[in-house]
Amino acid sequence: MDDKYIGTRNNKINISKDDPDLAAYLKERASVTDADIRLYLREVNFHCPLCGKDLQRKSQKKRSVKLFEIAHIYPNSPTVEQHLKLKGLERLGDNSESFDNKIALCKDCHSTQDYHTTKEDYLKLIKNPNLSKKILKRHNELKSKKDELEMKNDAYNKFIELKNNESIDKKRVSNIKDQQLSILSSKINIEMNRLNNIIYKEENNAPILSFSKNNYSFVTPENTGTGIAYKGLVIFDISVLNLTNLPIIVHDSFILKQISDKAFEKILELYIKSEKQVIIAIDKKNSYTDETQKILDESVILNLGSNGNELFGKSWG
Repeated sequence: MDDKYIGTRNNKINISKDDPDLAAYLKERASVTDADIRLYLREVNFHCPLCGKDLQRKSQKKRSVKLFEIAHIYPNSPTVEQHLKLKGLERLGDNSESFDNKIALCKDCHSTQDYHTTKEDYLKLIKNPNLSKKILKRHNELKSKKDELEMKNDAYNKFIELKNNESIDKKRVSNIKDQQLSILSSKINIEMNRLNNIIYKEENNAPILSFSKNNYSFVTPENTGTGIAYKGLVIFDISVLNLTNLPIIVHDSFILKQISDKAFEKILELYIKSEKQVIIAIDKKNSYTDETQKILDESVILNLGSNGNELFGKSWG
């Protein structure tokens, strides 16, 4: 390690050899925090401990105009004169930049203290009676701990607030979902009731769609017959076709043959009135009413049968 010197080029001392403890004590200058400044002012009761001048006016809330400076008690860069005068005296703190080795002074006293420290003023500063540095340091530690705990507490409160907001948001989303499902089922039920009245003229109940949180039900009140169940499915499909952008529906003969002939005739009329694509497949056309057969004959696209009318011209049965 390089030797450490104090003084000027013409008047310097190798303190690494002359005073190794001092060489280890002197550290590079470090900045002072606002929290420390408040403690230094409180330590001297807001008065310069050497001359008694006010360091902060009572009406002064901000320190934009400073009447004080934070000084080193033992100089950070001592002159040879200071070194010789203070040699052998007590030094505060672990090093020159420690909290204990600094104090608030007026600007005039700080200027003197920096270059022309006297033994009397030095002893006066290290034995400043107003407030123990140990008490101040402990106060500072407790305040830092308090600030840290308050920050953690604020963070926890924010976390709880976010969790509560998340719970509220989930509940709000659930409520919106319930409202939308209620509106959806209401529109479909109204349309299914309208179509059912066209088919049955209020002789049979219309199917009813309802949603729960994780399920749904689709029933025709007071009627659980197979034909009524398939009629409900057809009415539901036509309702969705009418209410949405769905472009097409397809119903197979397996569904349609379960429905009574009278009801099927009315359903065919609903198919014909639709402006969208409807594809159905039926068999045994001749078993239906004359009116139903007439509608089918007028609307047929593909008619399959025996004697050369099979699909691809061949019977596979």
